[in-house]
Amino acid sequence: MLREESAIKQAESAKSHRQQITKNEKRIAELDLLFRKTYEDFAAERLTEKRFEQLSGGYESEQTELEKLTAELRIELDAFDTDSVRGDKFMDLAKRYTDFSELTPAMLHEFIEKVIVHEADKSSGVREQRVDIYLNYIGQFNVPEWFKMEDDTPQVILTAEEKKRAQWREYARVAREKKRNAKIQEQPITA
Repeated sequence: MLREESAIKQAESAKSHRQQITKNEKRIAELDLLFRKTYEDFAAERLTEKRFEQLSGGYESEQTELEKLTAELRIELDAFDTDSVRGDKFMDLAKRYTDFSELTPAMLHEFIEKVIVHEADKSSGVREQRVDIYLNYIGQFNVPEWFKMEDDTPQVILTAEEKKRAQWREYARVAREKKRNAKIQEQPITA
C-alpha cells in the first residue's frame, strides 16, 4: 500500500514536471527566435540601440530563468526515478522476509539504516521518548495515520526478563507509596 501510494503521487508529479519541461523548452526556442529577429531588426536599423538592449535583456533573463527551472525539474524527475529504484530494492528485501518466526540481528541490519533515540520527556508526568527509525533504501518511516492500533497505543512485546523487571519496578513503586502513606499517617496533627 505504501508503494502504491508513493507511486501514484510520483506519477502525477512526474507527468506535470514533464509537461512543464516541454512548455519551457518550447518557450526557450521561441525566445531564441525572437532574439534573432530582434538582432536582425537592430542590424537593419529598424530598432534603436536602447530598445534592442531592453528587448534582448528581457528575453535573456526570461530564457535564463526558464533554463534554471527546467534543470530543477529534470533533477526532481531523476530523484523520482532514484526513489523508485530504491523502493523496488526495499520491496525485494521485504519479500525475502515475509514469513519468519524469529527476528534475527542479521534481518535488523538489512532493514534498518539507523535509529535515533531522542531525549526522554517527563513534562506531562509520563515518561515519553521519541524514536526515529530510518530504514534502508526508503529513509525515515512514519506509520501512516490510517494505521492505528486498537486503542491508539502501540503494543510492546516484552521478553521474560523485561516482564520481571517491570514487575519489580511496580512492586517497588507500591512499596514506596505504602511507606509514604504510613509516614503521613504517623505525623501528629497540629491545631
